Amino acid sequence: MIHKVEDIIYLAAAIDYEGSVSILNKPRTQQMQVRLYVANTYKPFIDWLHSTFGAKVYEHKPPSERVAVRWDWVATGREAQAVLEITLPYMKIKHNQAELAIAFPILQSGYPGYKCPDTIAYVRKQLSDAVYSLNKKGAKS
Repeated sequence: MIHKVEDIIYLAAAIDYEGSVSILNKPRTQQMQVRLYVANTYKPFIDWLHSTFGAKVYEHKPPSERVAVRWDWVATGREAQAVLEITLPYMKIKHNQAELAIAFPILQSGYPGYKCPDTIAYVRKQLSDAVYSLNKKGAKS
């Protein structure tokens, strides 16, 4: 799909300021996954992201009436990497995390019982740790 440059720039800014780039590590299942999300309380914005770039939308109900409902636009795996590839030139704050997430090897076979080759597992763990370090509070990107 072809996107307008101004839409890509807008998404890059949203990721920089309202989003997160991470590599989730699920130790119980030994799975790792690139995850990109943008959170906002203004649903029309999240709906625009969804209609323009795809991915999924999740609603988070607040613990009390005084807090607004939060909406998350979430892309994972190859979809997240594709979004990061087009937004990377325009990202400022999360540029380093995006580069690492783009480099993350996505496995072809993720069926139950599949064991990731040790060399790929090592690279994936190194990239995951690097993104985690960049995302820590107080870390300098």
